[in-house]
Amino acid sequence: MMMMMMMMMMMVLSSVGGVEKEVRSRRVRSCFVEPEVRENAWWPVRTSDCDVVRPRVNEMWRDMWNGEISSDNVLKEFINMTEMYKCADAPFSAGTLSLMGGRPDVSSRFHVESVKRSRGMQREILPIARYQSMNRTVIQGLELRVASRAKIRHDAEQIRYLISENLISSSYERAARTLDNIYSALPENWIGYLPKERYSKIGSFFNRLLYYDPPKRLPIGEPMFGYVDLRRAREEYRINQVTVIDNLLSPRALRVMRKWLMESTFWFDSNPQGYVGAYFEQGFTSPFLLQMIQELKNTFQEILGHHKINEVWAYKYDSQGKGIKVHADTAAVNLNFWVTPDDANLNKENGGLVIYSREAPMEWNFQDFNSERGLPRMMEFLKDSDLVRVPYRQNRLVIFNSNLFHYSDKFEFKSGYGNRRINLTFLFGKRGEGKLVVKE
Repeated sequence: MMMMMMMMMMMVLSSVGGVEKEVRSRRVRSCFVEPEVRENAWWPVRTSDCDVVRPRVNEMWRDMWNGEISSDNVLKEFINMTEMYKCADAPFSAGTLSLMGGRPDVSSRFHVESVKRSRGMQREILPIARYQSMNRTVIQGLELRVASRAKIRHDAEQIRYLISENLISSSYERAARTLDNIYSALPENWIGYLPKERYSKIGSFFNRLLYYDPPKRLPIGEPMFGYVDLRRAREEYRINQVTVIDNLLSPRALRVMRKWLMESTFWFDSNPQGYVGAYFEQGFTSPFLLQMIQELKNTFQEILGHHKINEVWAYKYDSQGKGIKVHADTAAVNLNFWVTPDDANLNKENGGLVIYSREAPMEWNFQDFNSERGLPRMMEFLKDSDLVRVPYRQNRLVIFNSNLFHYSDKFEFKSGYGNRRINLTFLFGKRGEGKLVVKE
C-alpha cells in the first residue's frame, strides 16, 4: 500500500501546487467541528486513530488556507497519515485536495479508500469529521445518523431490488421491513438525526456500503459516446449559453451507468424534498465515471476549454415532485445528464430542467444565489427574465453556463424503484467564466 500511496503522491503534486493561489483568495477559515460525544455509543467507533489524525488534519487545512504551508506539503502529510492510521479523515482530505488540483483520477483512489473506512460493513466504522474549510457538497452526507423520510423509503426499496437481483442475501428483507416501519412512523418531509432507539435497529447497514461494485473502464477501442454534432453544440452554446445533446452514451455505456446507480448503496445525502444524493467524495466514483469525465472534457473541449472538473454528484428522486429550486452553481459550466428510461416519465413535456437567461450577479455570495433564504431576491431579479425549458429524455446531456439561474422542472414518473428519476451533474471551472470559453 505504501508504494501505491507514494506513486499517487508523485502523480498529483505537480497539479496540486497551483491550489495556493486560489485558496489564498478565499476568506473561509478552516475550523474543525468537534463531533458530539456520546457515552455508551450504540455503534463501535475506533477513536484512538482519529484523536491523533483530526487535529493534525485540521491544522494542515487551516495553515494551507492561510498561506502558511504549500499544498504539496499538505498532500504529503495527508498521504503519510493515510498509510499510518486507520482514520478516514486523512484519505478523505487527500482526495479533496487532489480534486482541487485537477486530478480526479488520484482523488478517486483516496476517496474510495476513505469511504471504505467510514462507510464499510466492517464492525469498526470511522466516520469523518466536518471541516468548515470544505465546501457544501463535500460536508454533506458525512453523518451516519442523519436521514430523511424520503431516504428511509428509498433504502427499503433499494434493498428489495438488490435481493431481487441476487446481489445480497434474502435475509435483508427483515432490514427492509424495519425501514418500512420507521418510514411509517415519521412525519412527512421529516429530516434530522435518527433517535437512538431507531438507529440501533438499522445501524449495521444504514448509510453503509451494503453493496458497492464500481464499474471498470470500457474496453480499449470501444467508444463511450455516440455521434455528437459538435458544430451545432458549439454554436448553440456561443449564442444561448445552453446546448442539448441527445443519445450521448453508447447503449452499453448507458446500461453500465444505470446498473451502477441502481445497485450501489452510496446514496448517503438526505434531503426533505424527496431525493437522495451521491457525491464523488462519498463513493460515487469509479474508473468508468473517470472515463466519462475525460470523454466529456475531450469531446466538448471548445466549450469546456481549460476548465477543470471540480464536482460530480448524482440525485435520485421519488416518483413525483418539484426537484431543486431556483439557484445558480459555483462553477463555469454545468453538464446535467439523465439516466432513467423514458417510459418511466408520465409527462413528456416536463421533468427536465428550466434555465433562465440571467446570470447571478458576481457580487452576490453563495447564500444570495443558492439558498432558501435567497429565493425572494432571486425571484424578484428574475421576474422579467426569459427562460428555456428542456424536457426530460433518457441519455440527454444539457450543457449550460453554470452561473445562469436554473431549477429542476416538476416531474411525474411511474412509481417503483426502477422508475425513479436519476440525474448526474458535472461542474467544471470557476463561477463567472462560463461564457468566456467559446470564442466567436
